[in-house]
Amino acid sequence: MPGYDETYAAMRAVDEAYNLVLLEGPAEVDSVARSVLTSLTTEYADQRRLGDGPGQATVPLRDRHRERWLAAIEARTKHRISFVDAVRPVLDGGE
Repeated sequence: MPGYDETYAAMRAVDEAYNLVLLEGPAEVDSVARSVLTSLTTEYADQRRLGDGPGQATVPLRDRHRERWLAAIEARTKHRISFVDAVRPVLDGGE
């Protein structure tokens, strides 16, 4: 399916960034970073499963499975906001 190689490469980049977070800490940041990575991995696996299933190949997944697509975006956004909220005080020297 088109775009999967690029998506996988982007996910690997997030995974590498997560490894840096694990090395640097603190634990509060590690926890929310893991949530971001888990959310992306789940979203990717769901897209692969839905993309490989029956359906109109010419219709994008976001149109064939709109509710799931919107839910995935919402989950990704919430995890990203939580990550930024946890990281910001660390970057500002608050810990």
